[in-house]
Amino acid sequence: MARNRDNAPVGNTCPKIDEVISLISQMDYEFTDEDNEDKKQKESAANVLLEQIRSDNSQLREWGNAEYLRAEENERERDDLLKQVETLKSDIDYYIKQNGILSDENSELQYNAKYANQ
Repeated sequence: MARNRDNAPVGNTCPKIDEVISLISQMDYEFTDEDNEDKKQKESAANVLLEQIRSDNSQLREWGNAEYLRAEENERERDDLLKQVETLKSDIDYYIKQNGILSDENSELQYNAKYANQ
């Protein structure tokens, strides 16, 4: 099954699993009927294991893709927060300057008030 935006470091393993299943089923053994029955049981067990591997690989790929998308979202959120921090730093600098200006004006007014009453 093809997945949109598959970011897995390993390609889709289903075709390889299908190939192994096919190879196992094509093996030709010339044994007694009892041996052939044993071969069929082992072939069936191998197929079950390969299907479990296929399912596990699929789940792992889905998990990995979900984690990748979550990481991308976290990076976008981090970038937005960093922009907000820069804006807030700029606002703080502005208010510090405004405070300095107001402090200077206050000092001047206090000085003028002190000497205006004399």
